[in-house]
Amino acid sequence: MKTRDDRQLLLKWYEQMALCFEHALTPEERDDLDKWDREWVDGGAGVSTSDWPGWKKHIGPRPALTAHADRRKTA
Repeated sequence: MKTRDDRQLLLKWYEQMALCFEHALTPEERDDLDKWDREWVDGGAGVSTSDWPGWKKHIGPRPALTAHADRRKTA
């Protein structure tokens, strides 16, 4: 189970992601994200849009969570 602090970190990071998409991504980056989504995101639990490597340039890596909270499989 995620801690309250973990949830707050993730919510802030997702908020930054949405703002980045709206205001900071270039048309080329949006195209890259769209292509990446079509190739990697399959609707399963393994990979999602938030895993796109391009986010790191703008909003940094996904926040590190407490050891017991991050049970997500890496792709």
